[in-house]
Amino acid sequence: VGEDPATGSAAGPLGVYLASHGLAGLPGEAVVAQGEMVGRPSFLHLDVRPDDDSSIVRVGGGVRIVGEGVFRLPTEG
Repeated sequence: VGEDPATGSAAGPLGVYLASHGLAGLPGEAVVAQGEMVGRPSFLHLDVRPDDDSSIVRVGGGVRIVGEGVFRLPTEG
């Protein structure tokens, strides 16, 4: 199967979105389950913490790092 069953690059932004809306117990820690539909269930661990006007996001699990970066989003106001 050529599909990536666990996508940290998607789980991180999902964590920030959920934290900004106070959903899924975030900010804080959560587990994202992915890959069940392709027969490769995977679990990614999220840790999302506020940091002034941004967030610190950590994504972990049995994955390979394929890139790193910083997202800067304009604040509403």
